[in-house]
Amino acid sequence: MVVVRPLRQVLWRVDKVLDAMNHHRAWARRHVQHSLHPQHIGAVAVQQHGQPNAESRPIQRLRKAQAEGMDLGVVPVEMRQAMPEFGLYHYKVLLFEKISGRFRRPDEFVRQALAAATTHDLPTLHSYWEARDIELRRRLNLFPSAEIESQIVHERDHDREMLLAALREQGINPAHPGGPLEPYTDELGHALHLYLARSSTALVALQVEDLLGMTDPVNVPGTFAEYPNWQRKVTASIEDMAARSDLARRLDEINRARVQTSAQ
Repeated sequence: MVVVRPLRQVLWRVDKVLDAMNHHRAWARRHVQHSLHPQHIGAVAVQQHGQPNAESRPIQRLRKAQAEGMDLGVVPVEMRQAMPEFGLYHYKVLLFEKISGRFRRPDEFVRQALAAATTHDLPTLHSYWEARDIELRRRLNLFPSAEIESQIVHERDHDREMLLAALREQGINPAHPGGPLEPYTDELGHALHLYLARSSTALVALQVEDLLGMTDPVNVPGTFAEYPNWQRKVTASIEDMAARSDLARRLDEINRARVQTSAQ
């Protein structure tokens, strides 16, 4: 196929970058450790050893880096097939991971991937559950037709039912919401994060917006002047989040779920 050759050329260049990253590890001795301590909630703490010169600093930033391809949307199947060969991790978004009329079970996720519940170009979990993103797109007149809008509304109704069914199957379904028409709760968000934490992917990412239960999106694709993209602020400071025992407890449970999955 025509797409294969250019694709191979692009991936060859990515492969050379990864080779360079490995070659310069002697220049970049860095120790990266993940911490869920309240002082570093959801953060990656980087400890640097030695005093590198200015020339080595750009190389240092590549130490133990993992390249991840955002293979979402309209991506040639050849791209997804070739990514593992070139050391590129897939990007698996829970809201898109559907097979045979259901959401993919945690153990069905591919290993070489970064998994996330949603992304910066998608609604937050809170907004998704309550279809606030659909209402926003309606207000901004972003639906090309009433038929497509109706189709998306119907699909969302079905998705809520499937999400609750997926959580029940894993034994982590929240007490509330008990049905697809009930409002979003932090308990639901946490259950979805635990579901994701059980996935067989090598990496899992959480969004601060979802930990805080925020509703407004940071970006609405297809807009410019219609929506203030990349201007929205999070609703809590780092200090406030660090002081919240409920966030620390939830993150500890998520971390334990990841450790248990890794040990299996």
